Amino acid sequence: MTTQRPFLITQRNSHNKNHYPVSFYGCRENTKIINQYCNAIDYNLALKNEFHYTELDSCSLTPIVNSNKPDAIVLPEKTVIPIPFEEATERYVSHAPIAPLITNKDIFAVKLFNGLFKGYFYDYDIEQLYFDDSLLGELFRFSVPKEVYEKNMNCS
Repeated sequence: MTTQRPFLITQRNSHNKNHYPVSFYGCRENTKIINQYCNAIDYNLALKNEFHYTELDSCSLTPIVNSNKPDAIVLPEKTVIPIPFEEATERYVSHAPIAPLITNKDIFAVKLFNGLFKGYFYDYDIEQLYFDDSLLGELFRFSVPKEVYEKNMNCS
């Protein structure tokens, strides 16, 4: 993060979306965007205690980032969300090759969505996920070397 811009976030723009998801951002403390966002959350919490998840994330954050763009580094969606929510189940379950995700120098993180673990992978244990022949299994094996996986599995 640079000194000149104290806030970093990715912007959704695929599938007719145009917002800033809160699942990936970084900031310096006590700077304009994060303070305004915290104030928006506090305001909403003072009004009620039940929310749709977007009320406290992109619905609150997007107008704040839009009005303070000079203070933000906005990353292209594909750098963090190369597989958007709308394609997640189909692509993570598939046997698609991992190479396009790990060799593309513009991608530095791969966001997972909790819906995968409430649906297709719901009954999977850690071992099944790790050794699954899906793209998700390949990502786990790429991210956690086998020696690390085995060491941690032996500790449990």
